[in-house]
Amino acid sequence: MIRELALDTVIQYYFNDNSRGIDPFIDRIYKNQPKAFVRTMDDDAGAMSGWFVLTALGLHQPLIGQPIYYVSVPLFPEIVVQRGEQKLKIKVLNYNDKNNYVKRILLNGKDINRIWLHHEELDKGGLLEIEASAEPSTYGTDNIWVSDLKE
Repeated sequence: MIRELALDTVIQYYFNDNSRGIDPFIDRIYKNQPKAFVRTMDDDAGAMSGWFVLTALGLHQPLIGQPIYYVSVPLFPEIVVQRGEQKLKIKVLNYNDKNNYVKRILLNGKDINRIWLHHEELDKGGLLEIEASAEPSTYGTDNIWVSDLKE
């Protein structure tokens, strides 16, 4: 679903200016051209652009303020994120447009057996390998991160 929202045609009925009821927007939300996004999307203070960048990296923060990221298949076969001398290389094994599911995640050669990472793990840099598959798997379902915040 994440890949579909980021790259495929969507139907958008609601707009930030509450103009529901007019014809829907039917197109890709993100395109590499001026005025390439849903109208009124330019008033979100960069939130949608930030979401797209994290989606392209294959990372998603499930709870803002918590240093945890869920992992999905990035939009590129290989990405290098560099801060100073520290580098994090994200590599997708079996990358193609049909392999949209996580089969396995290796961090510096070790299978982590979960679909989330702590910010400290990413901050250390190294190699994050995401093995992609065309079929959903149960990988990491026995170790889901859930916030410890109380209601």
